[in-house]
Amino acid sequence: MENINNFDQEPNEYFNKIEKQILKSVETITKSLLETFRFNFVYSKKVSEKQEKLTEKSVKTYRTKYWKMALNKANKDKNRAYKIYTKNLKLLS
Repeated sequence: MENINNFDQEPNEYFNKIEKQILKSVETITKSLLETFRFNFVYSKKVSEKQEKLTEKSVKTYRTKYWKMALNKANKDKNRAYKIYTKNLKLLS
């Protein structure tokens, strides 16, 4: 978002532009929250508690393994490791 002191437009135009940016951000966040809620609701209805715990454990093991691999590949640089880790996640999906 732009610095409010650095604008060349009329105040109303500038406000309208910023308002649209804010509304778009709010809409994106809201959609994400609704999708998360929907997933959790359906997941809890379809998956047994035992399976949920197994899945949670598997995901944790998977994430730990790939985070350690990324960290080693990045020579312990956490910022580089994060980029490697997230890039690998995108390749797997």
